[in-house]
Amino acid sequence: MFLKKRIAAVLVILLLAGVAHAVTFSKVGMAGAQFLKIAAGARAVGMAEAFSAVVDDATAIYWNPSALAKLKQQEISFTHNNWLAGTKHEFISYCVPMGGAGTIGFDITVLNMGEMEVTNTTYPDGTGEYFNCYDWQFSVGYGRNLTDKVAFGIVGKYIQQTIWDIKASAMAMDLGISAQTGFKSLRLAAVMTNFGSDIVFSGGNLETDAQYNGLSITETSTQRIAVLAHPSSLPLTYKLGCAYDFIDGASHKLTTALDYVHPNDGSEKQNIGAEYSFNKMFFVRSGIRIDIDARDDDNAYSPTFGFGVHYGFGMVKTKIDYAYADYGSLEAAHRIALALAF
Repeated sequence: MFLKKRIAAVLVILLLAGVAHAVTFSKVGMAGAQFLKIAAGARAVGMAEAFSAVVDDATAIYWNPSALAKLKQQEISFTHNNWLAGTKHEFISYCVPMGGAGTIGFDITVLNMGEMEVTNTTYPDGTGEYFNCYDWQFSVGYGRNLTDKVAFGIVGKYIQQTIWDIKASAMAMDLGISAQTGFKSLRLAAVMTNFGSDIVFSGGNLETDAQYNGLSITETSTQRIAVLAHPSSLPLTYKLGCAYDFIDGASHKLTTALDYVHPNDGSEKQNIGAEYSFNKMFFVRSGIRIDIDARDDDNAYSPTFGFGVHYGFGMVKTKIDYAYADYGSLEAAHRIALALAF
């Protein structure tokens, strides 16, 4: 028990130290694989993504892998997201509790930008040829309780982006820790996501055959030439979260949450959210995401709203959730999620 507490303390210190270091360094708009920052699930989005200390379902593999330890049943979760500019974002996760050995989880995320027509300087309106553009990632996660109040989790992920026949890939990991403070229902969480290798595009149309004359005018040689794309770091993010149940009765529950978010490619964010539930069946959620460095700008405040219905059918519990998120001058995004616990 003493060793587990020491391990938990070290993990908290490492994550907090990462946050402190991140505050002094930022590469605004320089990170690649931006699709990794698109939120999974509808419940979390309805709460303005203030979810790292709240999550207790199969989306834990995205939000905080330590929360995988909270799952008592197998659960599979699907999210469909009508994302910005007509793109589609899909998320699926599956988690399996293994008793005292912890919980293992898997997820796949796909961002599909659809088919686009090829254009060039000769045919600015299109050549009649089409290409596809999409991103995807696959993750394996594990979470378990270190003590009766502290849990730890880790996720390993493979990431790939494709534009026509040009591809980029990377490996990354997430770390998370969560704790019950012992003060009523107050929970704390610390998460680091997308710590990994740089991602860089290569192959396909970045490579071409160039011909040149050799020693003789009549002699022609061919050499393969590759354009070197600039590598980009992954969107490394540190989060500190807390959650508290102001009401926790037999029929009514009101949970509030706050996440402080520091990405390596932008300004800090504050996510504030709340969830009210009636009979653990009907849910209403709302929240606001605040861009700390742009609080004087109307676009710095992004409201969210959501609702859900959770109902058991025999041995299977069905969860249906919806979320609306306002992205200011861009547009709104709508998510619908379905989860089955069994």
